[in-house]
Amino acid sequence: MAAPPGSLVAPIVPGATYPAFGRRAVAFLIDIFLVLLFIAAAALPLSGVLTGQNTDALTIALAVIVTLAALAFLLWYPIIQPGRTGQTLGKRLLNIKVVDRRGNPPGIDRMAVRFLIGYPLCAIIMGVGFLVPLWDVQRQALDDKLVDTYVINA
Repeated sequence: MAAPPGSLVAPIVPGATYPAFGRRAVAFLIDIFLVLLFIAAAALPLSGVLTGQNTDALTIALAVIVTLAALAFLLWYPIIQPGRTGQTLGKRLLNIKVVDRRGNPPGIDRMAVRFLIGYPLCAIIMGVGFLVPLWDVQRQALDDKLVDTYVINA
C-alpha cells in the first residue's frame, strides 16, 4: 500500500490508491454537467406551463412527464447508481470510484447523505469542502468525511 505523496499514512482502504485531485475534479464536473442538463430539461417545459404561456393539455402532460423523469434521474444518478456501484458516468470515465473503508460500494443511504447534505455543506463554505482532498492524508473531501467514504482509483 502506497501512502499519498507527502504523507506517512497508508490508505485506509486495503490495497487502494488515491486518484490525483484533477481526475476527481474532472469527474465531478462531468457529473454536475449531467445533473444540470436534466434540471434544464425539466425547467424548460415546466416554465412555459407555470407562466401560463403553454396551457394546452399536451404541453402540461409533457411538462409533468419530463419533470418526473428529471426527478427520477436526480435520485438515481448521484445517489442510487453510485450507492450500488461506487461510480457515476464521470467517475467511470476517469477510472475512479467511491467506496467505504472495506473497499465496497458505499450504499444508497451513505450516498444520499453525501449528496443531499455533504455537497451543500461543501458549497456553503465557498467550495472549500471540495478542496480538502488537496491536503487531507486520506484524500477525503468534507462530504466523504461526513459519511466515511473514500474516492480511490478503480
